[in-house]
Amino acid sequence: MPWSTPFRHPPRTAGIAAVPVKLAGLVAAVVPWTAKIALVLVGFAFPPPVHGEASSPASRGTPAQETARAYLDAVERMDWRGMADHLHPDALADFRRYVEIVLFRQWDPWDDPVASPPPEAAGAGPALEALTGAASLETYRELDDASVLRRALAALARDSPGMMNAWVERTTQVLGAVPEGADLTHVVYRLEWHLSGATSDVEILTLARVEDEGWGVLESRELESLRPAILAVIRRAESPPIPSSGSLDSAPPE
Repeated sequence: MPWSTPFRHPPRTAGIAAVPVKLAGLVAAVVPWTAKIALVLVGFAFPPPVHGEASSPASRGTPAQETARAYLDAVERMDWRGMADHLHPDALADFRRYVEIVLFRQWDPWDDPVASPPPEAAGAGPALEALTGAASLETYRELDDASVLRRALAALARDSPGMMNAWVERTTQVLGAVPEGADLTHVVYRLEWHLSGATSDVEILTLARVEDEGWGVLESRELESLRPAILAVIRRAESPPIPSSGSLDSAPPE
């Protein structure tokens, strides 16, 4: 779900103001037919190919499906720039707002002139640099939304390699798309984990039109899974250093 905050931000590419029908509504509508989703979508979205036509999903898909495929490919390559390039501007801005909420609490980092942050604003300390690579608030404010996402993903790859490697150890197949008006579409794909005993899942990417630029991913399971991981990075950055084994063995002070 997109985040909202009164924080002020630099101008960015205009996106849709709100998603008319949220992903939860779509899922609730199709749950009674979960077992038939793939067959139905394949039936209406993918007619039998003409002789000689390429059979890959990207070659037969709509522009939104092609964007979804490119996004999934970037995720599975851990190509953070490619992932950011296929996200909708509103998704990038919402991600940045979430980062600011957990970093700065109720303090607005866009105050101008820059005010002294309160002590409880974690973004004033090591957490900001650990997550975004920015050593100062001024440096952070110079980053665009896509850079904040890319730097946070790079930090998570170092801090939480297990979670990020799970994005790679999988196979995805785009099954079809469910349009919702002219500017919103939900792309359904099959997700298979490369784990012993793991079963396949059916997942949904929500995409919205980007003015004069095609489509961008607005909601995805990856964006949702980043939130608890980001909190873990911040908590570790704020925690005092763990004493070395030598200091633990040393005699206590008198």
